[in-house]
Amino acid sequence: EAGDGELAGLALEFWGDLLELAPPETATEIIAVVHYYEDYMETGTPFEFDTRRIILEGDKEKLELLLTRPAPGLEA
Repeated sequence: EAGDGELAGLALEFWGDLLELAPPETATEIIAVVHYYEDYMETGTPFEFDTRRIILEGDKEKLELLLTRPAPGLEA
């Protein structure tokens, strides 16, 4: 389930803000996290995060990749 995008939007904002404050040696990892959430938002937003619509009308493969790997920064 793609969810409504609210959590992903908050995560994108958080990691984007953190990138501005983080030491340079952490930039590569933080940029990867930011790109993950940008991809997630780009994939889901046009379809209002409706998983069925994304599969039928959008980028099913990209959604599958995003949903089957742990979201960076949220691993427990």
